[in-house]
Amino acid sequence: MSEPAYVVGIDLGTTNIVVAYAPLAKADDRASADIRLLPIPQLVGPGQLIALPSLPAVRYHPGPELERDLARLPWPPGPVARRLPAAIQGRWALELGSHMPERLVQSAKSWLGIADAQHVRLPWQAAEHIATVSPLEATAGYLEYLRQAWQQQHPEHPLAQQRLIITIPASFDDLARSLTLEAAAMAGLPRPTLLEEPLAACYDWLHRAGGSHALAAVRTLLVCDIGGGTSDFTLIRVTPDADEPRLERMSVGDHLMIGGDNMDLALAVQLQRKLTAGKPLRPRALLTLLQQCRQAKEQLLAEDAPEEIGISLLGSGAALIGGSRQSRLTRKEVDELVLEGFFPQVPLDARPLRRPGALRQWGLPYPDDGAISRHLADFLQRHTQAEDPFPDALLVNGSPFHSPKLARRLHALLEAWRGAPVTWLANQEPGLAVARGAAHFGWQKLHQKRLIQSGAARSYFILAEGAAGKEAICILPKGTPEARPCTLPQPLFTLRCGRPVQFELASSTDDTPYAPGQTAEAMERLHHLPRLTTTLAGDGSAQVRLSSVLTEIGVLEVTCQATDESRRHWPLAFNLRRHESDAAQTPAADEAWQQARAQLLAVYGPGRPAVALAPRTLRQALEKPLGPRATWSGALARQVADELIAQLGKRRRSESHERVWFNLTGYAMRPGIGMPGDRARMDALWPLYPQGLQHGKETASWHEWWVFWRRIAAGLEESRQMQLLDEVGVVLVPGAARKGSAAMAAEEQVRLLGSLERIVPAIKARIGELLLQRILDGREVDAAAWALARLGARKLAYAPADYRVPAAEVSDWLNRLLLQDWKRQPEFCFTAAALSRHTGQDDVDEALRAQILEQLHRSNAAARWLAWVEGESGSDQAEGERHQWGDSLPVGLVIE
Repeated sequence: MSEPAYVVGIDLGTTNIVVAYAPLAKADDRASADIRLLPIPQLVGPGQLIALPSLPAVRYHPGPELERDLARLPWPPGPVARRLPAAIQGRWALELGSHMPERLVQSAKSWLGIADAQHVRLPWQAAEHIATVSPLEATAGYLEYLRQAWQQQHPEHPLAQQRLIITIPASFDDLARSLTLEAAAMAGLPRPTLLEEPLAACYDWLHRAGGSHALAAVRTLLVCDIGGGTSDFTLIRVTPDADEPRLERMSVGDHLMIGGDNMDLALAVQLQRKLTAGKPLRPRALLTLLQQCRQAKEQLLAEDAPEEIGISLLGSGAALIGGSRQSRLTRKEVDELVLEGFFPQVPLDARPLRRPGALRQWGLPYPDDGAISRHLADFLQRHTQAEDPFPDALLVNGSPFHSPKLARRLHALLEAWRGAPVTWLANQEPGLAVARGAAHFGWQKLHQKRLIQSGAARSYFILAEGAAGKEAICILPKGTPEARPCTLPQPLFTLRCGRPVQFELASSTDDTPYAPGQTAEAMERLHHLPRLTTTLAGDGSAQVRLSSVLTEIGVLEVTCQATDESRRHWPLAFNLRRHESDAAQTPAADEAWQQARAQLLAVYGPGRPAVALAPRTLRQALEKPLGPRATWSGALARQVADELIAQLGKRRRSESHERVWFNLTGYAMRPGIGMPGDRARMDALWPLYPQGLQHGKETASWHEWWVFWRRIAAGLEESRQMQLLDEVGVVLVPGAARKGSAAMAAEEQVRLLGSLERIVPAIKARIGELLLQRILDGREVDAAAWALARLGARKLAYAPADYRVPAAEVSDWLNRLLLQDWKRQPEFCFTAAALSRHTGQDDVDEALRAQILEQLHRSNAAARWLAWVEGESGSDQAEGERHQWGDSLPVGLVIE
């Protein structure tokens, strides 16, 4: 592998992607980096290829009407492109998407930063005939496109061999950072360095200003980076020094999903009211309107803006011309909505409002309050103290700041809050600064120039059971420099080896100066990361001390170091996905698994097992080598499931064999998603449904049959869930004749209905009405109340947000539930909490939620249900999880 010839910075933006690079000349050859932009070839029309300074971060999935030759690129498809649906990327994709928005993948970066990113498919709300990709796949596709564009222009210097810097929002948590690195690896770009976007913008300013000498009169610099999908706030301390001022990043804001996209959506919603007299538009029409509003906003916020711009919304089908509607978007409207809505003039003690917002159409977890200035005031109040004075300089970055109006408004706000002038650091190219700054950072680092000291942007904690319950112990304080190990002096931990164990991390951006080993004071303010379940080498237990380090590429590594003479150590590779890869989780020690497999084969093995075992004793036999069933990790549970699926034909040996097979397989496969290979497992299990039970004379067998499908329902696609609904739904129809199997285990059939989250909301609403009537009639009340909670939940367990029943329908259910006696029927507490849970997305109104809270208090409801309705993280997560799913999830498998 040759030495790198360039340092390359990639601004992986929500809206646009930019690449900048600099030759790696020796330090004495050049005083500063020679930064250049990579012209990115892209289609701008059929067969028209032009190199542009930025690549729109969009994919268009064409239909059969578009000839492939018209979309040909000057390089062959790479491994990612070959695996994904055919797509056009860049400028032409943006134009095509303005006419067919339901085929346009956009804002993948925003989706990458949410908890359940791996379950999202884009385009959002695409029809069944349109191909979709995950946010991770879309991001990998963009990076592969850049790798090939670079290769075409630098054939002797592959991008994978250069010093590569990829920028991310400072507020990206460890999950989103991990996914960004994974996308890069998929694109053939292993181990890039991650750099926070506000820092990159600052590096660009320093490069243009000739170094930190230009900040000699500044003490605290605020970098406000507002992109297409996120708003990032960063405070940088400037300290005088003999040579040149030293810069240190002090604080970063929490993940704030507000940006230019929200402004465009707000304008589209406002225009929708004018065009349709308040009636909602179809998703395709609203997307078309959104594209026009984005272009109009940029023109109307410019210095020489026109008074108004015409907006047209075409009809469809036969009404394509006659059904078109026209309106005007005026400069005054844009000023009022964008300036006063997103940058209102508020006092410094203002706080973000908790109120239902209008920007909920796309399923993304936008904050309740879209006013960026209130979020900024809250950030400054929390992160500026006596030793870190209020910012006296401001640097803005991001596409919205192409408008001088927005930049001036933010500058004026900061001066009003400070009560004194604030130095304005000009950024003439806010769309290019991040990529250029990333290249400058890489050049500075390689030439050992002074860098902005950053270190860990947050404090990290490990959760452990203490005398007073679960405690969060700091293992890496905020600000710890990269590559500097942090070893806990105390406490020591006992590490169990040779059996599944679980580790859980949390983080915090608070400025509390934690010391290694110190316990967090406010557990509820921590951001919990995905749990790691693994089986560590060795036997018995060991006393260990923990050591942590933040690597130079931005990954947290934790090591358990034995305190005895053996000096053994166990590195913990935290896979920060919501599911764990096979490499991150060892299912079971070989010896233990061989014992367990022998027990399985003694019941379900081929032929006549040499050593037969009664099916009813199988569970107890498995728990001897593997441990209690409740402690099985996700990987171990799937290992058991795989063996049972391999022997599924042997379940027919007897009624007992069949009943136990469905019980164990359903438990091991629950909830049907969350582990690698689950889709193939579900495809192997689905053919059992039309076959039915071989031995179905006893109610107990039908009980296990319906429990089995409830447990794995999350792994069934919509069409399969509809097939279940067609059969089971009759259990709710008044007066319907139910004979034979349909009359057996009715309570479990009702519970199964509640697990079918991928049913369209209109049908769910009808099912909900029937469930509510069943509750009022006093039939299978517990099961019906649980199913109603699942169907109408504000936060679905696994389905995307667009499958939720509308809040207006749910509010009617709640009002009728309020008339019932919750003390006599405690299950209503869970139902009401799930239906009125505060999520910020299509919630029931505040007045009704207040009534629910009052009733929950009177009914002595569990703290976790109160916390749901109040909008706080509930206590006793495992118990809440068990109640919501109807089962506990496998250890180490987290669905959020």
